[in-house]
Amino acid sequence: DIVKAAAEHKTTYLEAHDSAQSKQGLSNGEMAPDFSGHTLGGNLFKLSDFRGKYVVLSFWSTTCGPCIGQMTTLKETYAAFSQDMRFAMIGLAMDDNPKAVKALVNKMALLWPQMLLTNGWAGSICKSYKVKSIPIDYVIGPDGKIVSQSMGVDKESISSLLSK
Repeated sequence: DIVKAAAEHKTTYLEAHDSAQSKQGLSNGEMAPDFSGHTLGGNLFKLSDFRGKYVVLSFWSTTCGPCIGQMTTLKETYAAFSQDMRFAMIGLAMDDNPKAVKALVNKMALLWPQMLLTNGWAGSICKSYKVKSIPIDYVIGPDGKIVSQSMGVDKESISSLLSK
């Protein structure tokens, strides 16, 4: 699908990726499917518990170069807004090796909660969010609806949402 988007003369990988993903993922304004699971730290995470906040869901993998590449921007975003009660972020690692995920999280000092999606693409969370490529970040609004999806969330986009 990214190749098809590139053939449509998207000028960068990011534009091609976002174009391909937007045709496959959930649409802005749709209700975000609820899910729950345990974070790497052992805490229960349930998406619906975060109603009233903007929530970033970041799908990634330790074997995905672009995913690792966007971690710096995600770290900056989390650092800028982690103290804002209207903001939350969770990483959704599509890996079957918990040790590799924990090692990368520790090495890169990723401070936001992380969940391990051991069933990857075939898992219920990926299926319900129609994830076809990674990295992909969904921003969910306080009303539980999809606000945006992109290859990377940044401080400016979150700041713009929180200033509304």
